[in-house]
Amino acid sequence: MEIRHLRYFQTIYQQGSFTKAADALFISQPALSKAMHELEAELGITLLDRHRRPLTLTDGGRALKEFIQNLEIQQRALINTLDDLKQGEGGIIHIGLPPLVSSTVVVDILAQYRQLHPKIQLTIHEVGGKEVIKRVVDGSLDAGFAVLPLTEDHLQAIPVWKEPLDAVIPRTHRYAKQTRLSWADLDRAPLLLYREDYALFDTILDQCTQHHATPEIMQTSSEWDFLGRMAAAGLGIAIIPRSLCHRLVSPTICVMPLDPTVDWSVALVRPVHAYHSHATEYLWKLTRTMTL
Repeated sequence: MEIRHLRYFQTIYQQGSFTKAADALFISQPALSKAMHELEAELGITLLDRHRRPLTLTDGGRALKEFIQNLEIQQRALINTLDDLKQGEGGIIHIGLPPLVSSTVVVDILAQYRQLHPKIQLTIHEVGGKEVIKRVVDGSLDAGFAVLPLTEDHLQAIPVWKEPLDAVIPRTHRYAKQTRLSWADLDRAPLLLYREDYALFDTILDQCTQHHATPEIMQTSSEWDFLGRMAAAGLGIAIIPRSLCHRLVSPTICVMPLDPTVDWSVALVRPVHAYHSHATEYLWKLTRTMTL
């Protein structure tokens, strides 16, 4: 259907006659009649009862009238939505967030974002760090929080958090009397790790490899407190970010730094060469401001 035909039809039923509609549209009545015949032929149904005065709509005409009215409502809604987007008062943003990262300053960033932009729909996807990177790259996420360093050179990052990794060791373990735990000490040691879809899984095993240690992986989990409880039960050594280690309260564990120190670094990441919505730009700028 041509837009002009819909406009002609709308003017006819608003004016109540072809003559008045033609005058309002500044076209000849024969041209208007021809346009309406073309529209009816295209739709395969009569829209106007031309034998009645004033002009009336057929069932098909009433259906088309309702369609046009709904179209106008949607058009006004679209204009309002676009105005909101331009003013930063609307839109939607999809953010990837590994559960482990939710224990950091990221929560403050997202809370501030919601407060500043209440009309923007903030949708959080809780997935592992590797999956965050994958989805940001393929475009299914607008941005996400992930663990540094990045191996993808087409992503940009704003560092938001950094802290050391520590070892959670059962007090019954032979290493419990040490003041520091070397990565080499983990050779053949029972190790409790985050799942393979977590960036820390690779980080920890890479450090073990660099220091010629081959640990025995006893358990993997997405829950840091579960790994801590497993260590408290004497089932292995857990490697956990320092702030989380200090949340573990148990007389059967001890926490010690690793030698050399390895940091757990979190950043907000997004593609370098991609369209970034207003909603994404606002989060990016807020994150940069809050982490300066």
